[in-house]
Amino acid sequence: ELEGTACAWTILRPPAVYGSGHTSSFTRLAKLAATGIPLPLALVRNRRSFIYIENLADVIATCLRDPKSFGRVHLPSDGEDVSTPELISKIAVANESFQCSALAEAGLAKPRLSDSFGARETHHSAHLACHSVRLFAFPELILKAAGRLPGLGALQKLTASLYVDSAPLLHDLRWTPPFTMAEGLRRTLSLSSNS
Repeated sequence: ELEGTACAWTILRPPAVYGSGHTSSFTRLAKLAATGIPLPLALVRNRRSFIYIENLADVIATCLRDPKSFGRVHLPSDGEDVSTPELISKIAVANESFQCSALAEAGLAKPRLSDSFGARETHHSAHLACHSVRLFAFPELILKAAGRLPGLGALQKLTASLYVDSAPLLHDLRWTPPFTMAEGLRRTLSLSSNS
């Protein structure tokens, strides 16, 4: 409670938020990855936390219900820190997974052949990612230096690390994100395409 009042407070400091209708550098990166344009980010070894907007809404509701959250600062996230190349690959997998599902529901999906015997190709994550995104090696030090130049702040975000430790929140409030990052990405891309 604030001194001299009956007002309880809780502070949430989320990392980058993503979700349908939420415009951010994440949204721009997702659109860029979807173009298939080769990106010079294969050697980036950063670490970033994210939180899906519905996970954020859920943790807010949890904090409102649980008095153990009062008077504390919490750092919520999806619980999965990723590098920029990993994030781009996950976006590609989610995007292609959504597109394949949409085609299947419309009855337009065709099996692809993996060998001369006509066996159906397995749609696993690595396969989906390699068909949707092209990353090539470029020195990370040069990218980081370029990110400090005027007008290239977006590049700096792609190479910098920014992660949070949400373990205390998970431990103290017994909160777990209702959606994994993979689910959040797929729902984001699905809802964005319908809006």
